[in-house]
Amino acid sequence: MKQMISYSGLACSSCPIFLSTQNHDDIASEKTVAFYSEESRVI
Repeated sequence: MKQMISYSGLACSSCPIFLSTQNHDDIASEKTVAFYSEESRVI
């Protein structure tokens, strides 16, 4: 199976943003947004 790489450069199969969206997990989505929203975070 070909690995899907997103615009961010992350592999979708291990991306917490993609996985929480696919699983309709609002709590995980909120935690991921908070994590990546910090100014010091770089994807």
